[in-house]
Amino acid sequence: MYSNTEWTNNEASRTKLWLSQQGYIDDPFVKNFCQNPMKRAPEINRGYFARVYSITHSVKRFCLKDGANCQIVNIGSGFDTLFWRLIKNSDIQFNRYVDIDTNEVIDYKIRTILKNEELLQFCGKVEKSSPSQFISERYNAIALDATKAMQLVRQLLQECRINKTDPIIFIFECVLLYWPEESTTNLIYTLNKTFTNCNFVIFDLVNTKDKFSDLMQQSLVEQQTPLLGANSFRTIDDWQTKLSKMKCSHVHAWIMNDVYYKLIQQNERERIEKIEFFDEIELMLQLFNHYCLVMASNYSNFDW
Repeated sequence: MYSNTEWTNNEASRTKLWLSQQGYIDDPFVKNFCQNPMKRAPEINRGYFARVYSITHSVKRFCLKDGANCQIVNIGSGFDTLFWRLIKNSDIQFNRYVDIDTNEVIDYKIRTILKNEELLQFCGKVEKSSPSQFISERYNAIALDATKAMQLVRQLLQECRINKTDPIIFIFECVLLYWPEESTTNLIYTLNKTFTNCNFVIFDLVNTKDKFSDLMQQSLVEQQTPLLGANSFRTIDDWQTKLSKMKCSHVHAWIMNDVYYKLIQQNERERIEKIEFFDEIELMLQLFNHYCLVMASNYSNFDW
């Protein structure tokens, strides 16, 4: 599933570290997982800001809507620090949190947590720890191929003690288009069938059939990380229609241009735009036109 994609996690983590240092995002924990910040072009930095803001806002929205029994599962989590950022926020309550990724990523994440007292204390009592599995009172990390849907479900129910009927959200941040369409379909359908109150937040590519997207995809092919699902989710309508067929009864999807200019709070947008001078707005609009945010649910109108 994740073959050759560890570089994307490293690049994303280093970019988020730089964003944190410059004040784009509030993430005091990312420095524990990587030490070499990566400065990117201003339009990419604004894109990463919008990406982090959108995922975080969506999960907070879910927690505030559904209460303290909420369960959160981050598929292809990389070194993401959302668990610690959420639990430090006294206004947000949830029950259990699970990170899923490759053996290499999860092993490194577990070792980092175990040697860092601040990260560890937020996890609660540690019940089980190995290079491929970390089970604690609040936080879990599992090395697993999430395209094997039934194996994932078994691990969540048995090892992580996820409850079938309590509200749950699955996060897919730049993950699904690396998979063939049948893997995505099988997984989303299985999760909707298994969990009574199931939600999804997805950040991924869209508008994948123009020259700009072709250049992006060619770069990923050269890195041996092709987007196997790019032809399956070409447009916003594709995301909405296909998720509906996977038993999501409520689906909302936005191009990131709309998220940035219409949904993200104006004062936040104005704040980060002061960090770096940037006047090539057309370049940013072109980039944002190729990413989307999707919020979906099998039981409620999960919306921004």
